[in-house]
Amino acid sequence: MRSLLMAVVLSAFVAGPALAVMPEDGWFNEGDLVNVAKLKAATALIQGENFPTAQRLLLQVVRSDPENSDGWTLLGYTLRRSGNRKDAREAYDRALELRPDHIYARQYLGEMLLIEGDVKGAEEQRRVIAAECPKGCEPLKVMDQRLEEFRTKGLLPPG
Repeated sequence: MRSLLMAVVLSAFVAGPALAVMPEDGWFNEGDLVNVAKLKAATALIQGENFPTAQRLLLQVVRSDPENSDGWTLLGYTLRRSGNRKDAREAYDRALELRPDHIYARQYLGEMLLIEGDVKGAEEQRRVIAAECPKGCEPLKVMDQRLEEFRTKGLLPPG
C-alpha cells in the first residue's frame, strides 16, 4: 500500500498539463506537506478519471484537516463526477463556508447547478467568480464557456 501511495504521489509531479477544469499548478495553499502531496496526487488521479482512488486520498485530507477548503473542493468534484451530487453539494458548501472566495469551488458548484438545470444559480456563481478575478481567470473562462454551451446547444458539463 505504501509503495502504491508513493507511486501516486510521484505521478502527480510528472503528470502532463492540467485539464482546463483542474486547478493550475501551485493552486494548493493549505495544509501540511503530506496533505499538499495528497492533493497533487488526487489531481493527477482526477485527470486520469480515477475518481474512487482520488476520493480516498481526499477523504484522508479532509479527515486530517477539516479546514482544508482545497480538499473539500476536489472531494466535491470527484463526488459530482461519480454521480453523487448530494454529497458533492455538501463538500462544495463546506469549501465555500471555509473560503467564500474559492473560485474553483464556485466553478465546480456552478457546473453542477447547470447539470441540475439551475441556470440562475450557475450565473450567480459566475458573477461571484468575476468579482474575485476582474481581469479574468480560468474558472471564469470555463463558466462562460459552460453557460454559452448550455444556452446555445443544450450541452451540459460532465458529471
